[in-house]
Amino acid sequence: MQKEKQFAEDNGAEDARLLIDMDGTLAKFTPVETLELLYEEGYFRNLEPLQNVVDAIKEIIRTHPEKQIYVMSSVLSDSRYALLEKNEWLDQYLPEVDLEHRIFPPCGENKLDYVPGGIRGTDHLLDDYTHNLVLWEPPAKGIKLLNGINHTKESWSGNMLRYDKPPKELAQNIVDILESGITIKDGRPLHQHVMMANQSYDQGVKTGYISEEQKNQMVFLTEEQAEKAIREGIHICCLGEYPEYQGIHAEKYQTQELGTRQDVAALYHSSGSGIVHKACVSPYYENAAELKEMLQKACERGEDKNKLKKDLSKKPQEIKSPKL
Repeated sequence: MQKEKQFAEDNGAEDARLLIDMDGTLAKFTPVETLELLYEEGYFRNLEPLQNVVDAIKEIIRTHPEKQIYVMSSVLSDSRYALLEKNEWLDQYLPEVDLEHRIFPPCGENKLDYVPGGIRGTDHLLDDYTHNLVLWEPPAKGIKLLNGINHTKESWSGNMLRYDKPPKELAQNIVDILESGITIKDGRPLHQHVMMANQSYDQGVKTGYISEEQKNQMVFLTEEQAEKAIREGIHICCLGEYPEYQGIHAEKYQTQELGTRQDVAALYHSSGSGIVHKACVSPYYENAAELKEMLQKACERGEDKNKLKKDLSKKPQEIKSPKL
């Protein structure tokens, strides 16, 4: 605590300002086929909020009223609707940021020129676009929001926060960066990893069988992790009970994909034990171990944790292992 206080005194962190981008940071980025669509009435007003981020900013404003919070978002100066609708959007989703703390530079102009009183070394920009962050530091600091579609080139090496964190945790991370100067580098959101992994998975050849060596490298899951995998779209499977033999040696094992929570429950609540009663990340992924690690961390954080909350169609004692 003393170290954090000393940092604040030395760096003026108590006067730190947070400036927040809108498109792709507070609001979900919505791609368009033509630029003309950006000029249509309703485009900016109807953008879906990144609710965790919005709620995190509300939390900071509520718990740290001394912090100066600004929204800074470029606008199409030749659009009839952009400025009006961005203000309407903020009035609806983040009215805690008043008009005096909303900054709308024209598109194409340097945002730094519009920072009230000029940029300071204690200013922080929360943005999803690396180019803006690079311009920001030095002298100020950048925080990249990982919004589920960006950071594909991994060109930013500074602070990075995932948009899908619980709002209070995200808010505390931001405050810690502002006040303590710590560095936080989150990984990409789980669903973005899954999307990228599934692109490779879909292109791979799948035989439905694995060798004894492949079996020994299988990445097995707990029931909670298997359920989370189903919800996130990760391909998981189970092994057949009886391998095919060549002489006295097991040559290959059949695999079957598990596609529903009922499949998972049937597997884990069937009689018996051993690896044939456990789900595993599909062996056709190149990064099965990494996916399991991410599942494990997500379950530990309690993300989307509703294990067996809804009644399944059969009681556990009535469920038998899925047939292969």
